[in-house]
Amino acid sequence: MVAGCAGHAPSRAATPRKDAVVEPRNAPTPQSVPVLLVLPLGNAYGAFAGKVVAGAQIAVARLGQAGVRVQLQIVDTASADWVSQVMRTPPSTIIGGPMLAQDLHPLLALQPRRTIFALMPEFPPGVLQEGRDAWRFFTSPRDHIETMLTLAKDQFGIKDVGVLYPDESFGQRRAQLFQEVAREMGMHMKASAAYDPAEPLHWNRQVASFLEQGYAAHAPGSRHPGMEAVFLPDVWSQAQMLVPHFAYYQEDHMLILGSALWDQTLAMRPEEQQTFRLAMFPGAWWEGNAAPESRALVTSLGAAKPEYWHALGYDFIRFAATMGPLPTQADPQWVNARLQSAQHMAWSMAPIRWNTRGMASQKLFIFTPTPSGSVPANLDTIRARFTEASRNYRIRMNGAP
Repeated sequence: MVAGCAGHAPSRAATPRKDAVVEPRNAPTPQSVPVLLVLPLGNAYGAFAGKVVAGAQIAVARLGQAGVRVQLQIVDTASADWVSQVMRTPPSTIIGGPMLAQDLHPLLALQPRRTIFALMPEFPPGVLQEGRDAWRFFTSPRDHIETMLTLAKDQFGIKDVGVLYPDESFGQRRAQLFQEVAREMGMHMKASAAYDPAEPLHWNRQVASFLEQGYAAHAPGSRHPGMEAVFLPDVWSQAQMLVPHFAYYQEDHMLILGSALWDQTLAMRPEEQQTFRLAMFPGAWWEGNAAPESRALVTSLGAAKPEYWHALGYDFIRFAATMGPLPTQADPQWVNARLQSAQHMAWSMAPIRWNTRGMASQKLFIFTPTPSGSVPANLDTIRARFTEASRNYRIRMNGAP
């Protein structure tokens, strides 16, 4: 992945005496790849950042065994002098981080400029341009939504969708993005409605209004007047209370497109299996992945439960080593060109890809909820359930299959 020479063998070897100790020729010495992780280790996000470090250290050790030298430094953004610490590193250092938006601008202001791969889902709004000012090494909200809508469209033939979201800033942003992506993909946005996350006693009425909105948006040529899939951008506990309302109104034929947040909060009861038989959600990490690097990470962690954060640190170090030592001041064009080959490394998590403009995307794994936790979705099984549910829906609507 990375190679270089620090010494040279003589052009002609001397004949050693029989009693002399024969010294080996100078072997090629790999160049050291300087990598800096800029993480919030000393604040409320320290538990996540610590797992990133643990995964990174495993990668450094494994690469070292393979002869690839990574010089890893770690800076805690909770320290008062963290920016000064970053400034003392060589400009050729590949930076992984920060994880928090407020720490990004101080890094961007450094002179000479640094090559920054932010470990955050999206950049703060403003003049910052991905692929020019910094790059992303993290799953984005668009990745989540594109993965689910592509699944619904390509695997289930779905065109009519809706989004039911919590009425606060996070939910509003996700609902807006969902509508944008759905339109880009040529899907019909039948309904977009909010519910009050603090008033679950009102959700029955709010779900009814959402479903009625879907029927009111009926257009000629639609497969049926309602929706075929609904996106719920909220945690699992909210979905547990929302989805039964669909069944109450006999609208149990829709795919439930869940949030990646489900994996962090999933606690499904056995009696909920029927309610969530058409539910799926995306994720960037799969503990049971048979890919060699995924297995290597799981094995190296020992008794510790492997998580996305471990994989993030592990893959970033290996990615940085694949990129190789950077030029003293790598310009964006050089980085974007180098990414086109570096991105094809073996990944432990879902692979990240960058286009020629340096914009990142990640095609995520698809999971389904079960009482024993999240498992990879069996699309054949869910497709059969969906076909049966759609047939029963048409019988209820038309009195005939």
